[in-house]
Amino acid sequence: MNTWKKEGHLVACCFCNAESGFMNGATNRMGITENHAYALLEVNVGKKSVLIHNPHNDGTKDTQDWYTVTQFTKAFNRVYVCRIIDAKINQQRFEDQWESSTAGGCSNDPVSFLKNPMYVVKGSMKDKIYVTIGQDSQK
Repeated sequence: MNTWKKEGHLVACCFCNAESGFMNGATNRMGITENHAYALLEVNVGKKSVLIHNPHNDGTKDTQDWYTVTQFTKAFNRVYVCRIIDAKINQQRFEDQWESSTAGGCSNDPVSFLKNPMYVVKGSMKDKIYVTIGQDSQK
């Protein structure tokens, strides 16, 4: 994880639990909201710890916490890496918004999900296509 962060990639973690129902607000034994992504902000190799940001905070508690490696492996069962592509690669940028008529839900609600902005990306068999989805920071 430290290498990914040093290279500037976006790293997230989650405790995925299909049995608890998608996005029902359940928490695991470490107090982590199940089936929600958390941002991994920093890795401290010397202290063997990681700084996690909770973007789903309801305003009642701090949105960032340090976890030891042992705590992290108990709290989360998935790590996701979004590779940031070299600026030399041919890029196409699309901007859209999720609001009012384009604010669809997640894929467990197929009617509202289809309201989300969607794009078709085509390439030849020899092309490598990377897709990055981002959001401006609210801070």
